[in-house]
Amino acid sequence: MTLSAALLTALVVAQAGSGDLLTQARAALDQGRLEEAGRLTAQVLALEPRHTEALYLNGTILAASGRLAEAEQFLQKTVELQPDAVPAVIGLAEVRSRLGKADLAVQTLERGLTSRPGEPLLLFQLAQLLARRQDFKGALERLRAIPQDRYPAGYFEVLGRTLLSAGDLEAAQSAYQRHLEAHPNSVKTLQTLSAIALKRGNPAQAWDYIAQARKLAPNSAQVVFAFAGVSLENHLVSEAITALRLLLLREPDNPEYLLMLGNSVLESATEFSKAVDYFRRYVELRPEDALGHMMLGYGHYVNREYEQAAAELRRTLEIQPDFLEAEYYLAMIDYHGNRDEAAVQRLTTLLARRPEHDKAHTALGKIFLRQRRFSEAVEHLQRAVALNGGSSDLHFNLSRAFTQLGDREEAERQLALYRDFKAKEEQREQEGRRLRFQELREQP
Repeated sequence: MTLSAALLTALVVAQAGSGDLLTQARAALDQGRLEEAGRLTAQVLALEPRHTEALYLNGTILAASGRLAEAEQFLQKTVELQPDAVPAVIGLAEVRSRLGKADLAVQTLERGLTSRPGEPLLLFQLAQLLARRQDFKGALERLRAIPQDRYPAGYFEVLGRTLLSAGDLEAAQSAYQRHLEAHPNSVKTLQTLSAIALKRGNPAQAWDYIAQARKLAPNSAQVVFAFAGVSLENHLVSEAITALRLLLLREPDNPEYLLMLGNSVLESATEFSKAVDYFRRYVELRPEDALGHMMLGYGHYVNREYEQAAAELRRTLEIQPDFLEAEYYLAMIDYHGNRDEAAVQRLTTLLARRPEHDKAHTALGKIFLRQRRFSEAVEHLQRAVALNGGSSDLHFNLSRAFTQLGDREEAERQLALYRDFKAKEEQREQEGRRLRFQELREQP
């Protein structure tokens, strides 16, 4: 006579004990042996169908196996039997979120909070669900409701990410700095802090963070690429070029590397002529990319190869007719060719479409200054200053125009502004050199 399956299971459980079986199941789950873990929990549930730990563990195993609908059933039963079981509530919410039941997932956590008011882990998970739904206000309310002495692991990272998504850069930076204090070798956090510093208009601070990240992860292409970009923002051109060339040794045909390297060498006093080679290769890889043709045209423009530049700029406009920078440089090619009326027509048309284009106002100002139309020159140069805050070049040309108009007082004022801007520009160059020397000193 053979034993029934149920009786056999009962004997096995009686001999091993449900606690021992669940311990074995947890170990199997931790080691990724999902089938074995499921078989062990099934043995417990065959004898004790309402065993909450076995129900929860089986739901977790099913979720790990990708059987989300079945996992939801077991976790739901666990929560029904034990509403204050925090891990089960969180597991059920996660499964429902993965099933696309976002509203139900939020409700699950909110119901869990009625059984466990103020429970930090439930508030933490609810905040993350709300943030994924773009409800940043609700997410921040839940995060800030967690007592300081009960912050879950990763609290400041989640807080920083939520604040960043909500647009509060200052508070996000503070949160990520707190996270960095606890995790000083977190490359991801250093990258995020660097990006925040750039957005807040502090490229020097951004460079400090990304340089630290590069020391920690010198072989990470993502980190090295970010380092190159931030170096360029700090006018550390040689550092950017060196980093990008290292990346191209690994991936010679990576379009993003080629594009940034082209932009970097354009900033170099000695290597700018090589930009065309990088942009040309980029265009070969992405022939229908308007930006690529624009930059190739600009590279030729910088090298004073105006015929080739014009051909690429026209191709840019064929691909993307509203690419106004291409129109601007075509106008500048006319300007350099002493075709002033053609340049004025292009720039006037451009400004009709984008009145705030400061470079177009600057160009018109210079053309009118050359044509001795000084009042019109002043109008456009002042408009450019209002749009971009001014530059040494703008104030110098305004001084020239006011001198010709006989307004010596204003001409002197503009000349003083020219000197101030020139000094600030030189200071920025010195700061760039300081950062470069700092990096060299810190190199092993």
